[in-house]
Order: sequence, then structure tokens, then C-alpha cells
Amino acid sequence: MGHKYMSYSRDVGGHITRNHQVVIVDDIADYHYRESLFGWPEPYVFWMIMADGSAVGLAPMSDRVLSKITHYSSIDGHEPRKNNAVKSCTSITSP
Repeated sequence: MGHKYMSYSRDVGGHITRNHQVVIVDDIADYHYRESLFGWPEPYVFWMIMADGSAVGLAPMSDRVLSKITHYSSIDGHEPRKNNAVKSCTSITSP
């Protein structure tokens, strides 16, 4: 049985969007990069970086999902996401 994740996206300029789509998957091995989220409902997201520099992400909707994830690289603190909530809060809309 899979785990629930919220879908996110990030454009090449670093703008993060919460897509309001719940995704249920068993394995997120292709999502190698963890980033902390500030000002979003989920505390972190795992990104799959695309060839053009944009990214698609999955944010665990339960802390117990993290206990099964052991291999990832953190990108916290790297530009341009030092103020990701301030930069992206206009993307938050009510479902």
C-alpha cells in the first residue's frame, strides 16, 4: 500500500507551487533532493530535477513516511530558495 504525498512544482526561477493534488505512491526513489518548506502545510518536499532546471516534488503528508526514506541529498539553504514561503505564498489557494 502506498503513502500519501502532496504534489509540488518549482519553475527554473525557483517559484514553488503547491498543486493541491494528492498522489499515492510506494517508492519515491527518483526524488533525490529534500528541501525544507517554510509557510506551507507540509514541512519538506522531495524534488526530482528536470533537464531544464525546473522540478516536480512530492511532500509527505505523514511523518511516518520519512522513517522509510534514508537516501537523499538536502538542498536547504541553496539559492534561490532562502525565502521560499515569501517568494511563493501567492501560490497558496484554498482547495
